[in-house]
Amino acid sequence: MVAAGPYGSRFPEGAFEVIAILHPTDGRRSASSLSSLVANMRAEGRAIEVFEDAFASSRRMSGSMSSMGAPLDSWPQILAVGAADWVAAGDLLGEMKRDRSVQHCYVAPPRSVLSRTSGATARRASSVKPITHWGMDCVNAHGQDAKGVLVGVVDSGVDRSHPDLKEAVFSYQNFTAESDKDNDGHGTHVCGIIAGRGVWPGGMKGVSNARLVVCKGLGERYSATAYYRALRAAAEGAKIVNLSLGGTVFDQAEHDIIVNAQGRGVLFIAAMGNDYDGGNETNYPAALRGVVAVGAIGEDLTHAEFSNSGDHIAVVAPGVEIWSTIPTHKSNIFPKQKNYAACKGTSMATPFVSGVTAVLYAKDQPADASTVVEQIPVQFCPGQTGWTDALGRGFVSFPAQEGAKRQPRRKAKKAELDL
Repeated sequence: MVAAGPYGSRFPEGAFEVIAILHPTDGRRSASSLSSLVANMRAEGRAIEVFEDAFASSRRMSGSMSSMGAPLDSWPQILAVGAADWVAAGDLLGEMKRDRSVQHCYVAPPRSVLSRTSGATARRASSVKPITHWGMDCVNAHGQDAKGVLVGVVDSGVDRSHPDLKEAVFSYQNFTAESDKDNDGHGTHVCGIIAGRGVWPGGMKGVSNARLVVCKGLGERYSATAYYRALRAAAEGAKIVNLSLGGTVFDQAEHDIIVNAQGRGVLFIAAMGNDYDGGNETNYPAALRGVVAVGAIGEDLTHAEFSNSGDHIAVVAPGVEIWSTIPTHKSNIFPKQKNYAACKGTSMATPFVSGVTAVLYAKDQPADASTVVEQIPVQFCPGQTGWTDALGRGFVSFPAQEGAKRQPRRKAKKAELDL
C-alpha cells in the first residue's frame, strides 16, 4: 500500500517553516485566528505562505485512530507557516507570541539521517561470495520470529522492489513532495537490518521477520510538516518505531507527537548520533524521555569512535561495516545500481535494537510496548562492569544457542560510508 499525496513543503526553497502549537482546548479557534493573522500579513505585502494545518483536519486522518478509541482531535494541533526570510519569520513569531491561542511557536529545526558519505562498499545481488554479517552474529539473530509485529520506520523511504524487502514491507506512505523512491538509500539499508528476508544467496536476512510500516518523512529537502506527518503515521500503524535520524536542536512538535504516542503504548527507538569526535552534541529525539537511545560498537565490541555518548543512552549495537540492503535503482548515496552495501553509524545500530524489540514484543504483544525494554538482552562490552555514558547497559545480544561459540572479533576496519 502506498499513500502519496499533496504532502511535503510547498514553500519556496530556502523558506523557513514557522511552527505554532495550539493550546489543545482551543485548536479550532486558534487555527481560525492564525489564518486571519496571516491574511492580514499578506495584505501588508509580507512574504508569508500558510501551510495547511498539519493535523487538525479529520479528512487527512486515517481511521486507525478511531479504531484505537482515540478522539480525532487528540493529537497535537500544529500549524506551519512559510516565511521567505528571517525578517518575515521574526515578524510572524512576534505576532504568534501575542496570540493567546498559541502555546509554543518557533522556527522548525532540521532533522536528517545523520549521514556523512564518501563513497560506499557495495555488492551486486549476483555476487556468489557470501556477505559477512558480523552484526547479526553478534546479536545472535538471523530472522528470529516476530510474526504479526509491525515496526514503524520513519526515514528516507524504502525500495519495495528489493527481493529481500518485498515481503517485509507491510505498508509504505510518502509524506514528502518528492517521488516514492528512496532517493537517498538510507531507509532501505535500515529496513534490511530490521527485517530483510534473505531471498538471494548471500543476501540480507535481518534480525526478525517482523513487517514494516515505512513512512517517508525525509527527502532531499527537509520539510518539518512532512516529518511530523510521517512520525505520527508510523505511531498510528505500529507499536515500535525506528528513528535512525536526529538533530541537535529540540523540536517541541516532535516532542509532543512522541509523548502523545507513548501514552498510547508506542515505543520509539532512536540513534544517539555520530559526532562523538566532533563535539558530541546531544541529538533529538534520542534524548527525549522514554525513547530508547542507541549507540554503536565496532567488531571488537568496543565503543565506535563516532558514536555519541550521554546520560540518556540505553544500549549499544553493531554499527560499523554493517551490510544490508540498498536500492536496486540509482540513489544519491549509491549512484550505481547495486543491492547491498556496508555502512556505519548509529543509524545502523538502531534497527538492530528495533528488530530485537520486535522479537520480544511478539511473545505476548502487550498494550504498552515500553514494558519490553527491560527485557532487551544485553552483554557487557570488554572491560565494562556496569552502565556507562558511552555503552549504556551493554550491547544487545540474544543468548547464544547451547553449544554455539561466539566468533572472535577482529579490530573493525574503517567503513567507507557513515550514516
